[in-house]
Amino acid sequence: MKTKRDTRRLDRRALLALCGVGLIGGILLGLTLLNLASASGTWIYNMSVLAAVVGSYGILIMLLLISRLPIIERAYGQDRLVVWHKRYAPWALWLIIAHVFLVVLDAAGGFSAISGWFSALWNDVLTMEWVFAALIGLILFFVAGITSWNRARKHLKHETWWTIHLYMYLAVAFSFLHQVEIGGPFADGFGKVLWAACYGVVFGMIAWYRVAVPYLRSRKHKLTVEKVIRESDDVVSVVVRGSQLRKLKVAPGQFFNWRFDAPGLAYESHPYSVSGTPVNDRMRISVKNLGDASGALASIKPGTRAYIEGPYGASTDAHSRDTKRTVLIAGGIGISPIISLARAIADKQPVDLVYRVSNNAEVALRADLEALEEIPYVRVHILPGSRAIYPMDSQMLGTLLGDVRNAAVYICGPNAFNETVHGAFKKLGTPAENVHIEHFDW
Repeated sequence: MKTKRDTRRLDRRALLALCGVGLIGGILLGLTLLNLASASGTWIYNMSVLAAVVGSYGILIMLLLISRLPIIERAYGQDRLVVWHKRYAPWALWLIIAHVFLVVLDAAGGFSAISGWFSALWNDVLTMEWVFAALIGLILFFVAGITSWNRARKHLKHETWWTIHLYMYLAVAFSFLHQVEIGGPFADGFGKVLWAACYGVVFGMIAWYRVAVPYLRSRKHKLTVEKVIRESDDVVSVVVRGSQLRKLKVAPGQFFNWRFDAPGLAYESHPYSVSGTPVNDRMRISVKNLGDASGALASIKPGTRAYIEGPYGASTDAHSRDTKRTVLIAGGIGISPIISLARAIADKQPVDLVYRVSNNAEVALRADLEALEEIPYVRVHILPGSRAIYPMDSQMLGTLLGDVRNAAVYICGPNAFNETVHGAFKKLGTPAENVHIEHFDW
């Protein structure tokens, strides 16, 4: 179990890692400026090179954020890193597009030669080494960017979106080749070595932490499905057994990315929280039927092999040790990690668990909730009904919970629910550092 000192140490290490990323970025930018200062290019060409370097390094940082690097993931949480990735990746893509526009503009002779833009682009593609590969990379970047746009993403299956994004790695590789072969700040010498090392380190981390470690960990712990339990009309729990599961060091509130050796469940991973941390070499996940993979889990057969990536998540019980009271707020299937947290915290301090559902039929994990109600100083508030009845605003929560200014607050539910509840606690005076939210988004 992490102590407050452990958490601060993780934060310092993550900060040092991010400072290292910034330092390397500064060195690369300095090398670029020195190269441009000694060359005789036009201002348009110089701007195109700067856009390319900053945009390409930005893409490497975006890949680093989702590489599952433990130092960063444990300090900030995978959900927050994914939010940062989604927020800043478009800027890197726009810089790459700006680079292509400016370099073609320069080759065509500037803004006065609009008619020559297409021929200049075609000439570069045909005559310059690896430029065609870079163009293919740009197209792949653009497709990935479009499919990540909220309006487009909501019309795609997760499997389709995930497959498209796999091609991003190919796009990065295609783009790298022309950066070191046709001139510029990283065509030779120390600049080329450093630039290649950046790509090598990022891709190495992705290969190790997203492929090798999950494979080796799953093989070591020999995870298989023991049974499937119907918890409510649309929620099932999957009990998984294995070998030496305590060595996974799963903290209450964390989740794994799961694959199962079954049709529709093996190709891509899905994040499911642990609703029952390892006991007697068994652990449990609870999943709501949202279609596709989550729906298929209800019919998974005992004995099916399971594969994990994780554990992930920074919203653990460690944060409650700095307060004298904990408030847990769950919306829908957000009860899964909240139940795990409640069991871990209940014997240490007073706990209020608020569970918001649309109706009584949606209440999941009833046996766990009833067991929690038997524990002194634990209050369970199940709120079945419409948003009009239970708006989850500051007035309602303040009346229900009283003074929460010194409480540790955990929130887990749909994004809109999380935002509403977070705003309510802000109005009630709970410090921002005491509010912990787990987002499951893609």
